[in-house]
Parts: sequence; structure tokens; C-alpha cells
Amino acid sequence: MPRGQSAALQACLGRDLRTNGAVVVPSSLFPDSSDIPGWDSWLDLPPDPYLPDPPYRYRRFGRVQAVSDGADWIISPLPHTSFRQAAEIIPLYAGEARLFDPIPESELMSDGMVELLKLDLDIVSQAAGSPKAYVLGLHMIRVIAEPNRSRLPAPEGRHRDGHDYVAMHLMRREDCRGGESRVYWGSAEEPFLITTLKDPLESLIIDDRTVEHEVTLVSSPSAGPGVRAVLLVDFDPAPHETLPRLP
Repeated sequence: MPRGQSAALQACLGRDLRTNGAVVVPSSLFPDSSDIPGWDSWLDLPPDPYLPDPPYRYRRFGRVQAVSDGADWIISPLPHTSFRQAAEIIPLYAGEARLFDPIPESELMSDGMVELLKLDLDIVSQAAGSPKAYVLGLHMIRVIAEPNRSRLPAPEGRHRDGHDYVAMHLMRREDCRGGESRVYWGSAEEPFLITTLKDPLESLIIDDRTVEHEVTLVSSPSAGPGVRAVLLVDFDPAPHETLPRLP
């Protein structure tokens, strides 16, 4: 997509996110999915140790800091740590600090990943009204869609994640039935947005402060297993004392 058209689309998507609380982003806006990182890395994800056996969800976690210098985003890796969501936000894990295997820095800071994050940041900063400094939590997740059993990609059910914004990027979907994303205003009974991400890098970005969301059950319509893989990006304000001095 030409740069001018891309910037105009980002601005439009940012305004829609600010107004509506959620926006679907076309895959054409993002770089090639094979660079973010390649599919072999998604096949190398270890089982999520916080779900019951047998494993059906595989996961890694990493963090970066993003700071705007007025012209571009400066993105730098942060030390690996556990991931925690308050019990009042996600009761399922009772506020436990969950420690996932790290995303290797070579993948966390790959050219394709950094470009994707900058596009996310441009859209979110349009919604927020100005560029801010963020700590981004990145979750590489692969869910197995089984032929004879339905599974929840997000076992929390309908929920908020406890961040400012969350971006959900589809990486791959094969032999997978279900997986419909639903977004609700606050505690409204009916969703105002229903979409099924199907193409690589088709994405959904939400204002996590104002909406709740869920993903419906997935299963495989074939005799063998299918897959639904996503990259989730959480946006939290960066603590002021951690910000670097810019020239």
C-alpha cells in the first residue's frame, strides 16, 4: 500500500477506534506475515502450562518499550518477566503471576515485527489523541482445533484484559471452525461488533478500557486437527521513570 494511502487509512482507523471502541484492520496494511516471525517459530511454541492437559494452546510472551520521538517510534526490548492480570479483571487465574517461555529477542525485534508494532502504535496514538510511551506485551499463541472437541481459544470467556488497548492479529487459520470475535460495550448483553478473522494479519484492535470481548469455540471440520494462531499485543502506559532521554 502506498505510504500516503497507508497514513490516511491509519488515521481513519484511529478515529474509528476512538469513537467505536474497536476497529477491524485489513491485512493489506501490514507487512508480510512470514516476517513476523516465520511459521516455524509458531510451531515451536511450548504448551501453555496454566491450562489443563492435554495441551491445546501453545504460547510465548515478550515485552518491548515504545517511545515516540515525534517522527518515529523507538522500540527496544525489555527484560523477560511474568505476566499477571488482576483477579477482578480475570478471575480464572486468581491474580497469579504466570511465567511463559520468552519470545527470543531475534524474533521480538525482527524487522517485520517492529514494522507491525509501529503500525499498531500509529493507530492507537490516533485513538489516544497523541503519541504516548507504552510498554507492549506480546503474546504468540497457537490453538489446536480438534475434530471431536470444541475448545475456547480464550478460556477466560467474555472479558477485559486490564490494559489500555489490545491488538489481535491473526497469523494462520487452517481447518478451523468457529473462532468468531465478539465485542461488547461495557456490560451490554449483545455485541456491537462480530467478526471472524480469516486472512493472515487481518486484525482487531480494541479499547480495553471501554469494551469487553470474547472468542467463540473452535473445532476442526476435518478428520485431523486444525490451527488458529494469533499475535496479541497489549498496550500499557510506560512508567515515566523508565523512559530514555531522547536527543
